[in-house]
Amino acid sequence: MKILVLAGGFDQKDLILELKRRGHRVLLADYLEHPPAREAADAFHRISTLDMDAVRDLARNEGVDRVTTACTDQALLTAARVSADLGLLFYLSYETALSVTNKSFMKKILTEQGVPTSPYRILSEYGIVDPAEIPFPRVVKPVDSNSSRGVRKVMDDAGMKVAVQSALAESRSRTALVEGFLPGKELSVDAYIQHGQAHVLMISETVKVPDRDGFTIVQSRVPAGIDEATCASVQSICTGIARAFALPDTPLLVQCVAADGKAHVLEFSARMGGGTKHRLIQAVAGVDLMAVFVDRLEDKPVALASVEGAKAASLTYCYVQPGTFHQLNGVETLKEEGVIDQLFVYKAPGTALTQAATSGDRVCGYLITGKNRDEVASKERTVRGILHILDPQGLDLFRRDLLPN
Repeated sequence: MKILVLAGGFDQKDLILELKRRGHRVLLADYLEHPPAREAADAFHRISTLDMDAVRDLARNEGVDRVTTACTDQALLTAARVSADLGLLFYLSYETALSVTNKSFMKKILTEQGVPTSPYRILSEYGIVDPAEIPFPRVVKPVDSNSSRGVRKVMDDAGMKVAVQSALAESRSRTALVEGFLPGKELSVDAYIQHGQAHVLMISETVKVPDRDGFTIVQSRVPAGIDEATCASVQSICTGIARAFALPDTPLLVQCVAADGKAHVLEFSARMGGGTKHRLIQAVAGVDLMAVFVDRLEDKPVALASVEGAKAASLTYCYVQPGTFHQLNGVETLKEEGVIDQLFVYKAPGTALTQAATSGDRVCGYLITGKNRDEVASKERTVRGILHILDPQGLDLFRRDLLPN
């Protein structure tokens, strides 16, 4: 088949390689001139994956058999719409894709169907929200954007105006979501929906930079350190989402917060997680979710066969001070000594970086596995002493201060 892949981020490279391994010809579309996955594709077209007309024209002119994306949110909506317009097979209808990529529709359905989540309001312009309706602290976010751009935690009315304006500016529909902040342990749940049943593959703890009004993820770690009641609550949430949104067979990524044995949904998407999350799933759960996804794309029966994986693991993301990324030092030593299992380089040498605010600012990430969390923590400390992220002058830009203790 000839397959058009939308978005050329690092994770999409694994999708392209899996498709080519199976004999498919792969076209890639991305707005960047040199996205990380470009060299893996058979052909590259520089167009925005959010431009539905341009993607539709490309797919029609090239006579593709599938339009797809795996690990990115907003391109999912384009893939669904273009596939529907051209009569191509896709695992989500446009209506379903809209409900799982637009937080306005998502929160409405979650609330109506009784899936635990926080109270919310939708704003198209700045306005006063009654604290009796949604107490402080609150979270303000665009209803339709990627990489946590425009997402802020606010403590009072003084911060609301700036947060709402930022969210509106990042939203393609100029719409913002205001919701109550949920205290507790943040979890990321990776599951697969099959015949209406939710199969939870992995529950990881999401660690973010503390004491910020943003939500910069620095680490995912397993085990998540939750009790049986919380595990049962997570399973119930995944099943509830599958039923509320009538999800077909699909990967499911759920972000939730757990406290006192109960979990509440922050948001979710009918896709795999970004940030090389599928590699962590394979290390821990023994399920190659990328291969499962391609089976689904090919309309083949999906088997969720798994093997015993690592007892503990962490996937850590590295950010830098403002500067130009040149090279990594210490990687071979860390691999040779068995400290890290895999390293993922998300930015090309020569990339200028100005902030460490969203997932799009990550320079690299590394996967560590071990017999228990203490072993993983020991390896983490070793990495921080050996890994250096250098600029062209040899200055170490690595923001170790953002990593968890």
